[in-house]
Amino acid sequence: MVLTADAATYAPLDYVFFDQREQAVRRLTFDAFVTVDELHFPTHIEVENLLRPGERTVMVIEDYEFGIDVPPACFEERALERGC
Repeated sequence: MVLTADAATYAPLDYVFFDQREQAVRRLTFDAFVTVDELHFPTHIEVENLLRPGERTVMVIEDYEFGIDVPPACFEERALERGC
């Protein structure tokens, strides 16, 4: 894996994943950062399949909150299936 990060903020910008033959197979790209308590969080994440051009998954985080308490019960399998 190769990681590229912003030198000023240390925020990850790009991960490239390799297979056992050292061929790049996936790229994970981060952008559209928000800053909370001097930490930088991406709100746009893209996973690109480097073996199949055009195949990608995009996640856009639009509704987020920081500093809230999440009850441990939210991480139980039943709660993860129905939502917490």
